Amino acid sequence: MKLADRTALSQVLEFITPKWFSSLEQDGMYGKVMIVGILMFSLFVANVLAFLSKRVAKRRRDAKAERLRNEKGKDVAITLITGFLGSGKTTLLNYILKMGPQVFNTRFMVLVNEFGKLSVDHTLVKDEGAVKRDEDILMLKNGCMCCIIDPSESEMERIFDTLISLPPEYGRVLIETTGLADPQPILSALERARLGGSRFYVESVITVVDATLQTPATEDGGRQLAFADAVVLSKTDKISDQEELEDLEHYCLDRNPFAKICRGRLGEVDSLKSIMGQRLFESTRFERMSRRFRGAKSHKSRIASLNIESYTFERASLVNMNQLQSFLRRLELSYGKDILRIKGILCIDRSGTQFIVNGIGTDIAGHVARESWDTSSSPQSFLVLIGKGLQRHVSELEREYDKLLLE
Repeated sequence: MKLADRTALSQVLEFITPKWFSSLEQDGMYGKVMIVGILMFSLFVANVLAFLSKRVAKRRRDAKAERLRNEKGKDVAITLITGFLGSGKTTLLNYILKMGPQVFNTRFMVLVNEFGKLSVDHTLVKDEGAVKRDEDILMLKNGCMCCIIDPSESEMERIFDTLISLPPEYGRVLIETTGLADPQPILSALERARLGGSRFYVESVITVVDATLQTPATEDGGRQLAFADAVVLSKTDKISDQEELEDLEHYCLDRNPFAKICRGRLGEVDSLKSIMGQRLFESTRFERMSRRFRGAKSHKSRIASLNIESYTFERASLVNMNQLQSFLRRLELSYGKDILRIKGILCIDRSGTQFIVNGIGTDIAGHVARESWDTSSSPQSFLVLIGKGLQRHVSELEREYDKLLLE
């Protein structure tokens, strides 16, 4: 570029550049303004990309929902299993998976959702021998299902993918929610997909109520009861007074007169066909119940008000079995009322033996697992605690847990 051209260009730039910009440069503010501008532009671009990503994801889900509506073949019944922490959902699920294939002459797909950081419930299901193949169970992670199943999120799409890819031998789908789940947004998401208009349909909502507690422990426990098509009263073998059980049945019917009531004893129910095998779910009743709860506090705010949190103690180490038993007894005695759910898988020797911990704070049980851990890799032992106000005890509990480690 010639000198005359460069001079002309500088004159043009000087003419179009505001005087205040030149003063900023002189005052040393030019760099700061540029940084702020770049940050604002980056934020704008990020928001645009997030918006476009959600739009693309929604279109993809809508396309899959349309495929589901138009898909032909054998009807597939979807059953939602809800219930508060420690009520016995996984126990009922195992019973259904053991007996269901024979009773209904079909194969089951299981979707399990967990509140904790690590996936334990699917191991509990597999350990009982109820699920024979890994492909028969799908974990829904990222926290409480009803909080993440918004149409802009990915979990609904994973459910759609599972349903679309189901081979013809599958005739039933079981969805086990977390103990803190509100069934309403989950059912709404399924209804939005209009699964009832295709071969996929919501057959029933089963709510498990711990008979030893007499009443649902929280507001969300009450909502689980309200949306139930069938209620299973678990642990009735621990109740000797029949009047107590009858009072609990009346309590449930007062809050949901449409629900079928079934007693569970030693992890079994009187008749599986009394809670499954019939189209108990009704869209009109569901819509009526949804309107009843409209305007209530959000699920996330309700959970936050309960002060319920999950803590995971995870270590790459073996655990001393004798000390573990003493540790679990101390948990029952000192923290039992605060621990709503406890579960874990711990490696106890070099031969690959695993010990499974499962229960609630006042009733912690354990047994040797059917499967061994891979001894070619480092042992992984972890324990999940879900409870109220545990934060003030976490440091102490973690120190106690570390004393169990052998290396």
